[in-house]
Order: sequence, then structure tokens, then C-alpha cells
Amino acid sequence: MASSQAQVAKLCKQYVTSLGIKCKATSESFSGGTAVNVKYTDVPPAMHKKICEHLSQYKYGHFDGMTDMYEYSNSRSDIPQTKYLSIDNNFSAGLKQRAWEYIRAHYNTDGLSAVFSDLDSNARVREMWASQFMWQFLNGSIDGELSAEFWASCKMPKAAKPKTRATAKPSSTVEAVTVSEGTKEGYVEIRFPEKPSDDERAELKSAGFRWSRYNGCWWGKADKLPATYQ
Repeated sequence: MASSQAQVAKLCKQYVTSLGIKCKATSESFSGGTAVNVKYTDVPPAMHKKICEHLSQYKYGHFDGMTDMYEYSNSRSDIPQTKYLSIDNNFSAGLKQRAWEYIRAHYNTDGLSAVFSDLDSNARVREMWASQFMWQFLNGSIDGELSAEFWASCKMPKAAKPKTRATAKPSSTVEAVTVSEGTKEGYVEIRFPEKPSDDERAELKSAGFRWSRYNGCWWGKADKLPATYQ
């Protein structure tokens, strides 16, 4: 069976790619614990925030710099987790150049090259300012309105559509449910568009399925999946 951190890396990649974003997720273990690193490129700040919020569930907790200790504030038993999780949103040279053209059209950049890659961040003060401004601009932490306008002009990939399976149960109060691979090997997750009927919940419970309010789904062993949802 794959290690907990390897499962986390797999789940992180599945989620990010479901949003139409190419990414790389790697895992490792060391004397101080386990870690997962997720990397992708040219993702708008709003989407990056959404990804970070979703993936945060896979961390046991966080490191508290005040006490110099790791706080296990989010430890869960229903999903695989890792001690450390880093999410890197890198910006390509092409995107930086497009953003630089936007910046040059609205700010005084006289004396600076029209080609952003020509700027040496270790040279003059103004060039250091330009590099720092670029990072803040792309992350939406400065001139948010112009930054949002720039990102709106960028064509982003479309999110993948989830696979659904129709239910045939006559007493069902919903038209369809989504059945997907679970966060643990050998498990599946069932998501309903609305609250299932009493009969459906009873059927799921009798098959050993449980409700997870954290993930908004019913989860249980794949080999126990009721025929209704197969």
C-alpha cells in the first residue's frame, strides 16, 4: 500500500488537474516527518487561493514560529495526511513579459528595458523595485484592479467535468450522484447534488458507508458499494 504522503501527492494532483491545470506533485519522508510539494505554473491568484484552501485538509497541522513547535491542529483519520505541504505557483517568462507590458502602460518605467527578462534584480534599485512589483502584481497583492484586468485577459484552461453515474432507485429524491475514487486505496466517495432520502441513507449505512462533513460525501469500501450506485 502506498505511503500516506504518496497518497496525498496523488490526491493533490488529481484535484489540481481536475481544474484543468497541469501540475507536478512529489512526496518524501525524512527524519523530521513527511512532506508533499505541489508545483504548477501561471495560475491566477484567486484560483491559487482556492487550491491552497482545498489542499490544506491534507496537512496534520502547521509549524508555530512563536513556540518553535509543530502544532497537530488538523489531524484526521478519514483521509491520508502529511506533515508539511508546499504549494508553488511559478510564473513563466512569457507571462511576466505580458504583465510587464501591462505595467509599462500604466506606470512610469522610463529607463527600464521593455523586455522584463533583461532586468537584473541584483543591479539598480529601480530594477529591484520592478522585480518585486512584478511578483506582487501577479499575486494580486498590489493594484488589485489592474491585476484582475490582466488575469482576465489571460486564457485559462477549462476545468474537467466530473464523471457521473445515474441512479435507478425509484425512491431516490435526487436524479444523479457522483461516484469517485476515495482518498484511501480500496475506498470510494459518493456525492449527492442534494440530501439523499432516508432509505438511501439507511442503505449506505448498512453497507458500512459513513458521512464526511469535511469532504461533503459518503465514503466506504469499494467492494461494499451498493448496486444502486454501480
